[in-house]
Amino acid sequence: MFTKSAAALLLAAGLSLAACSGAIQTPAPQAPATPTDGGAGPSTTAATSTTAASIAPSIAPSPTAASDPVGNGGGRGYGGGYGNPTPGGSGTPDPSAAASTVSIAQSALGDILVDSQGLTLYAFLGDAGGQPTCTGSCAGNWPGELVRGRITVGAGLSADLFTSVDRPDGGKQLKAGTWPLYLLAGSTPGDTTGQGTINKWYVVSPTGDMIK
Repeated sequence: MFTKSAAALLLAAGLSLAACSGAIQTPAPQAPATPTDGGAGPSTTAATSTTAASIAPSIAPSPTAASDPVGNGGGRGYGGGYGNPTPGGSGTPDPSAAASTVSIAQSALGDILVDSQGLTLYAFLGDAGGQPTCTGSCAGNWPGELVRGRITVGAGLSADLFTSVDRPDGGKQLKAGTWPLYLLAGSTPGDTTGQGTINKWYVVSPTGDMIK
């Protein structure tokens, strides 16, 4: 039979042997975790693995002028924009496209000549020689109808009737037949109130004659 002291010695030896075997035990190797972010590196644990791609907000890039030609943020891709009078986007009207237009309008005085805005054109008896003589303060009330670009005519008019003449104060003035043509300052389309002024100012017919 074992004595108490022998049993105690055996128990102490067993505990010592167990402690020694635990100190030298090596954990089994584990395979590295499989990356989940396309190659950025292994995750620490499956439970806590989170990649940059999974937390980044999904925001589409803003459009640019190259990718947005219709103006949703990048501006228009057209050279001149809408309503540009010239090709190429300069925004400047082509002088060759400008024109002085003469048309026929009906009035209480009969068919008369009007400009491109529908303003009545007048002739001055003082211009019987075919040269403009209304200048200075006179031209302030009766400005000459200046020619801008080519002369165009409306329906019922002969283009051969219309020419231009040099004004003494500069510029070229439109003529119908032998008469330089003028406007009445402050008039409106359809207005013929200048008719018969001081018995020298008269509206003009489609044939280039004064209507008195």
